[in-house]
Amino acid sequence: MIPACRSADHEYEAIKGYRIDCGHARCVFEVNGNSDLVLKEAKPGMNSHNENEATFYSTSIINGLSRVTDCIAKVLSISKSGKYLIMEKLCTQLDPGLKSGARVPVEIDDPHARNYGMTSDKKTIKCIDYGTWDTTKEISGMLKPVPFQSEDSISEMRKNIDDLNNLLD
Repeated sequence: MIPACRSADHEYEAIKGYRIDCGHARCVFEVNGNSDLVLKEAKPGMNSHNENEATFYSTSIINGLSRVTDCIAKVLSISKSGKYLIMEKLCTQLDPGLKSGARVPVEIDDPHARNYGMTSDKKTIKCIDYGTWDTTKEISGMLKPVPFQSEDSISEMRKNIDDLNNLLD
């Protein structure tokens, strides 16, 4: 059972499973006893990413923006401090055929495929990392195509990084 929203951090720590991945602001863990969820743990000073996701999701629910909630991962709970957030788990191995139809709220501008996941029925791509949206703006309910980076631009960027590293060596 997951902790109720705004429960103490120790209740989230008690269900923290194996680490799945880490980014610059948070690490993502399995949730013990529930394979359909993940636990996001903010790194020190980075709780705002969890708070922003919880706010974006709950505001979209309250305002009846079902088009928005259909394309972002569901937030189920956030700890009292904001250090922990529980979110639905999505498959991050995206079906290339679904990428062209993927949509995201206009407030989210993230081209990185690693920040998107696919539902278990393999029919929908949703944003799994929307903690950096501009919180000074209202959620419009408008959607846009996901601005995925092309494989060519990713390859070019990797080549440029390799070239820079070679220059520095």
